[in-house]
Amino acid sequence: MKVTQLNDINEQQLNQIMQIWLAGNEEAHSFVRANYWSDAFTAVKQQIALADIFVVMDAEKNNRFAGLADHYIAGLFVKRAYRDQGIGGAVIDYLQQNYTELELNVFEKK
Repeated sequence: MKVTQLNDINEQQLNQIMQIWLAGNEEAHSFVRANYWSDAFTAVKQQIALADIFVVMDAEKNNRFAGLADHYIAGLFVKRAYRDQGIGGAVIDYLQQNYTELELNVFEKK
């Protein structure tokens, strides 16, 4: 499993990433109001375009990614069909090997 940093993300890659981001958040955070993610879509797309994006690809398709802003992990997303294959762990391992400090925030169900 090879983790690659995307450089100069093109519009197609950004749209792919955003679809993974939206679906992943809607699936993982059913306790967050339904339109929260769609309301944040445009702002997040702008932020992702500026972040360091790390992907694991197969057949030139990006089905999982992590976004890093400085040392903050802004997100780690894997399409449902690719989960439970150790991909998320591989991305985290890669980041830990290449960054001395990492931060992460999560949504908490109350």
